[in-house]
Formats: sequence, C-alpha cells, structure tokens
Amino acid sequence: MIELKALLKWKRLKPVILVVGVLVLVQVGSGVFAYKQSKALLLESKLKRAQNLTHGLIVAVVDPLVEKDFSTIESRMMQTMYNDEVLSIQVVDKQGKVLTHLARTPGNEPIEIFDNAAVTVPHQLGVDRLSTVEGDILVCWERLNVGVELGWIRLDMMGSVDGGELDVIKRNAFVLSAISIVLALVAMGMFLWRAYFSAIRRELSVTDKLKDTSELLYQSEKMAALGQLSAGVAHEINNPIGYVSSNIASLVSYFEAYQKIIAAYERHCQPGQEALTLEQVNAIKEDINFEFIQEDVTFLLSETREGIQRVKTIIQDLKDFSRTEKTAAWSKADLHKGIASTLNIVASEFKNKADVELVFGTLPEIDCLPSQINQVVLNLVVNATQAIDTAQRGLIRITTSADENHVYLSVSDSGCGISPDHLKNIFNPFFTTKAVGVGTGLGLSVTHGIIERHHGSISVESEVGKGTTFKVMLPIHQNTAA
Repeated sequence: MIELKALLKWKRLKPVILVVGVLVLVQVGSGVFAYKQSKALLLESKLKRAQNLTHGLIVAVVDPLVEKDFSTIESRMMQTMYNDEVLSIQVVDKQGKVLTHLARTPGNEPIEIFDNAAVTVPHQLGVDRLSTVEGDILVCWERLNVGVELGWIRLDMMGSVDGGELDVIKRNAFVLSAISIVLALVAMGMFLWRAYFSAIRRELSVTDKLKDTSELLYQSEKMAALGQLSAGVAHEINNPIGYVSSNIASLVSYFEAYQKIIAAYERHCQPGQEALTLEQVNAIKEDINFEFIQEDVTFLLSETREGIQRVKTIIQDLKDFSRTEKTAAWSKADLHKGIASTLNIVASEFKNKADVELVFGTLPEIDCLPSQINQVVLNLVVNATQAIDTAQRGLIRITTSADENHVYLSVSDSGCGISPDHLKNIFNPFFTTKAVGVGTGLGLSVTHGIIERHHGSISVESEVGKGTTFKVMLPIHQNTAA
C-alpha cells in the first residue's frame, strides 16, 4: 500500500522535474546573456577611459598650442602613449591640417609621423566631442577651444577586450548560472524529500498532515517565485560585478603609476644621492598624469564600494526571503523593512514597467512570521506588475497605516483590472487568468492562507481598465504562535 501511494506521488512529481529542467535551461541562457552584457559594459568602460584620456590631453596641450610650443605638445602626447592601449594621437587645426601625430610601430613603440594629408574633422556636426567605434578601435575627438577654436585632438584606443578580462566575465557568468542551477536543484531536492517522507509517515494526525502540507505549499510557492525571478536577480547582481571587475583593472594600472613615484623616491634616498627637488617631483607627476589618476581613483573606489554593497544587499535579501518554515519563528518585525527588502528582490520585474510609490504611515512592530509576510508582499507586487500593460509605464502604489490593534497594507496598480466574474475565484488554488507558463496559480491562494494563519484578512477591489487594489489587515499582537 505504501509503495502504491509513493508511486502515485512520484507521478505528481513529474511536472516538478520538468519545471526544474526548464529553469536550468533558463539559467544557462541567463549566464550567456550576462556574459554578453558584461562584455558590452567593459567596452563602454574602455570608451569612457578613452574619453577621459582625450580630455586630459586637451588640458595638457592647449597652452603650448597657443604658444606654438610643439616640443612640449609632443612630450605630453608621449606621456599619454605610455598607456599601452593608446594606438595613436593626432593634433589637427580646425581646417584638418595635421600639426603633430604620434602612432605605434609594429614593435609597440610610439613614433612621430609626418603626415601632410588633411583629415576630416567633425566640427561640422556642431559638437565639441565625438566618440565612435571603428571595428576594434575606439576613436575619440575633442575640440581645442580657448574662446576661439584652435583645432581638434583625435585619440585612437584599442577597443578589443583582452583575455584576462574575458576570463573574469566568463567566470562571473558561470558562477551566477551555477548558483541558479544549484538553487533549482536544491528546491527540487527539498520537494522530493518532503514528498517522500510524507508518503511513509502513516502515523501522522490529520492536523499534522494539514500543517505539513500548508508549510510545503508556502515553501514550494516561494521557491517557484524565486525561480521565476532568478534571471532578473542574476542580472541585478551581474551589473555591479561587471563594473567592479572593470574598475579593478583600471586601479591596477594606476597602482603601477604610483609605483613610479615610489621608485623615484627610493632612488634618491640612497646614500650619496641628492634629494628630489620640487621641479623633479612635478615632472614625475606630469609624466604619469597624476592629477587625473587622483581624481579617477576616488571615483573608481566609490563606484566599486557601491557595487559590492549592492551585491551584498541582494544576497542578504535572498537569504532572508528563502528561509524555510523550519527555521522561521514568530517574532516582532518591521513591516516597512520587509517591504524594502522584498522590493529589492523583485526590482527587475517592475523597474522597466512601472514606478513604485511608497506612502508609509507610522507603524509599530508586529508579531508575525517575517518570511511569510515578505512572501505576501512579493506575490502582490508581482501580480500588480504582471497586470500592467508593457506599452505604457504604469504605477504601483504601496500604502501602510495603523490603528490601535491592527496594521493595514494596500497594494494598488494601474493595470488592466479584474473582471467581476473572476474576482470571486482569485483566491482559489490554481485559478489564474495569466498565460500558460506565467505563474503557478497558487500565489494568491498561498497569500490568503498566510493572512489567515496570521489571523488577518485580505480583500480586493478592481475595475476593468483602471486597476486593482489589494487590502491586507494584520493584528499587531498574536494570541498564539500556532
């Protein structure tokens, strides 16, 4: 008899296994997408560096150009050519005549080129700077202007992504895909484990069976929601990882420049050596473009710190949200913090479709199962997002308030609304008006069950074509932890 029951439950598990398989394929696709996007971000970062180098040259050569001091101009151009990624630099007058030109030899050494051929400058476009990508070359133009136009600087920089940077991108994409696949497999394993042992535990009471089924339903729906959101979450994590990786590469090159200064001081600290003069220090600083490096290092460190904090926040929010019912406990919780944490997880769903407006009142902490209340918020926000037409940007409004004994939460959207015929069924298990493959049909049913478990209530108001509002009431204090 036990074997028959187990077999019957195994047949029910087949769709679950199919869903997990599809999720695995989705995560692999997400990894490939993340790799391509990171590569594009890296190219964008290189273009930004090329623009910064060009602008730094403008500042360095404008005075010598006014004085027609070409030896100083070429010296400062040569300093910029120390960056191995820079292929050539041209200074041309406003008619396109080349005033001076440095380019790399096949041996990677910069040489001066005497080129009398006129070049086409972009002044006719009415812009002061122009950046283009020509094959594997980044081309940056910027106008030399001191009240009157003196000419243009053109800087060509290598645009191809080197092997080391690609290895970092590939590794990040692989890790993200692997994490997502492991999460999917863990979810399936948890489901199989619970289903198997439910089949052989014949001594459970009816109440215990219902409780276990309810907890399993909550966790399964939570895992399904995470599976649907995983591609977007992976994207949200990959973006900061992409520019953090790029920033680290730039910081390494700046560290090498700082080492030049340290080495100069060390040489002059040797016995018998004269101390560095102020003129010598300034010459070294000019040689490595010290002022620009100081400014850019501060920016890169700040941006890197923000990126790492963003990844840390998302991972912590995922950890809090995915906590199982076995580890969850009734406790006092700040509803506003739970809303913020959940919005952080689901941001990839709504950020391109709708604006989120938060209208928060003053709330006390409430007795609850925090992870379950977060699941309620997530289900309502995802439903609101899916109801909004992608053709025009919508609005999701989250409102909170409280009285002496209860807190109130409402989630409103400007979406398509729900017909009166469907309103009476929306909290029924597996009822859905969404397309096949979008959702499980359990979200609102699970939400209703969680609210009832917390001795609260949930209601809905909707008008077709104008939107929907879900209203939740929760007690501040619970008489029981059951």
